Amino acid sequence: MTLHAQYYQSLVIHEQRFLKNINTLQLYFRKPLGVVVKGNAYGHGLMEASQLFIKAGVKRLICYHLTDALTLREKYSEISILLIGPVEIGDLKNCAQKRIELTIWSLSFLRTLLEYWDNSGANHPKLSVHLEMETGMYRTGIVPEEFWKEGKGVFDHAGVQIIGFSTHLSGADEKENMERVKKQLHEFRSFQDQVRNVLPRRASDLEWHGPNSAGLMLDSLDFFTHSRIGLLAYGFFPSEFSRSLWPAEYDEPSPALEWNSSVAGYQDIPSGKYTGYGQTYQTENKTKTVMIPTGYGDGFPRALSNNWKVKISEQYCPIIGRVNMNQIIVDVGVKNSPKPEKSVKLIEAKGEFDWYHASRISGRFIYELLTGISPKIVRQIN
Repeated sequence: MTLHAQYYQSLVIHEQRFLKNINTLQLYFRKPLGVVVKGNAYGHGLMEASQLFIKAGVKRLICYHLTDALTLREKYSEISILLIGPVEIGDLKNCAQKRIELTIWSLSFLRTLLEYWDNSGANHPKLSVHLEMETGMYRTGIVPEEFWKEGKGVFDHAGVQIIGFSTHLSGADEKENMERVKKQLHEFRSFQDQVRNVLPRRASDLEWHGPNSAGLMLDSLDFFTHSRIGLLAYGFFPSEFSRSLWPAEYDEPSPALEWNSSVAGYQDIPSGKYTGYGQTYQTENKTKTVMIPTGYGDGFPRALSNNWKVKISEQYCPIIGRVNMNQIIVDVGVKNSPKPEKSVKLIEAKGEFDWYHASRISGRFIYELLTGISPKIVRQIN
C-alpha cells in the first residue's frame, strides 16, 4: 500500500555520512557494537537504518518490542537480535525458535521463565538470555546479592543459555551525575569479579555490556566486552557535555538525517491580516506565502510556530502563524516565488536550522524530537 505522505514529504538518510559515523565508532571503541533500533530506529526507520547498520558491519541489533525483533529476524537470519523490552511467557518458544535473545531484569520473571521451560515438555532450541544487573539506576535490574542467593542456578539450566550480563548507566550525559555513574561502573566491575571467582570457566565466555551513547566516552571501560549504543550511532550526541568528551583524534559523528517536504500551494495575504488559527501573526504588508503540508501531526513541533525557518531554493524563509496539524504557512518574500511541488528542507542534517537547533527552540529532548516523527513518512536512503 502506498502511504499518502510519500507524495509530499520524506526523511532522507545520507548513506555515506551514516556509514562513516558507524565506522568511526568501531575504530574508537574497538569492541563489538550493539546498536539500539527502538523508537523506529530513533526516527530513521527500522528497516532503513538496520540495513545501513548491517552494511557497516554491525552484528547485533537491539529492539524494545518483540514485533520489531521478529520483523528484523524475518529479513536477517544471521545477525544477533536482542530484545530489551518485556515479553509474555507465551512468546518464549517463538523467541527461542527465532533466536531472539532476551534481557531479563527481575528475578521473579527469571523464576517464572525457568518453571515454564521445565513444565513445557516441548523440544525446542535453548533460549538465549542476558541478565541486567542493578548497579544504582533503580529502574530495572537484578540486585547482585539477590542473584547469588536465588538466581545463579540459571547457569545449570538445560533450556536456557546465559549469553552475558548488562547494566544501564544513569545520566552519563550529565556532568553533575558523574559520581553516580562512577559508582555504577564500580558495582558492575565488582559483580564481574565475583562471577569470575565463582564460575571461572564460564566467565571467559560471557559478554559484559553497558556503555550507552554517553557512556562510550567515559574512562575505565576496559572490562566491558560489548557496547549498547543508541543515539550516537545515528550521529547525534545526547548532550553538549557528552559531545565535549569526544576525543579530538577521531572525526566527530554527525547527523545524516534531513526532513524534506514540498510546496503544496501559495497565497498572497493582504496587509494587516492574520494567518491561520488565532492571532499569533499579523502581516505588516502584502505577504507572499506558501503552504507546506507538514505539521505537528507528522511530528513537526508546534513550538516552532513563528520561530523557525525552512529552506527553499537556498533561501531561509520564516514560518508565520501557528504550526497546524498537517500544514505550515511560510513567508517566501517578494523575490521568491516557488512553484508547487518545489522541495523544502524543514530540518537540515547540517546547517543553521538543524536538529540540534530544533531541539533547543522547541524545548523537545533530542530523543523525543526524533522518535516523535510519524512512521508514515517515507524514509529514503541517498
